[in-house]
Amino acid sequence: MAISMDGKGRVTDNIFIERLWRTLKYECIYVSPPASGTDLKEGPRQYINFYNSERPHNGVGGLTPDEVYYPPQLSTSYAEKLCLVSMGLRWSR
Repeated sequence: MAISMDGKGRVTDNIFIERLWRTLKYECIYVSPPASGTDLKEGPRQYINFYNSERPHNGVGGLTPDEVYYPPQLSTSYAEKLCLVSMGLRWSR
């Protein structure tokens, strides 16, 4: 695997992980501040599970990352979702 960073301080190098951290802070940590170290450890873990398995993402046509990267047995409705996403259309639940 090659390192993708092509210049010191290049903004686009970290954009995806920075966006994830921003989302985690604004949708998890700031909404319900942790009361203890255990809460601080468990809250983000639960949120990242939610983020990947339940929260729809615009960038992948309204699907969750789990639906995109770990597809279930191909059913008609799932095949329809993939077809719509591949055409650049949004899937509405």
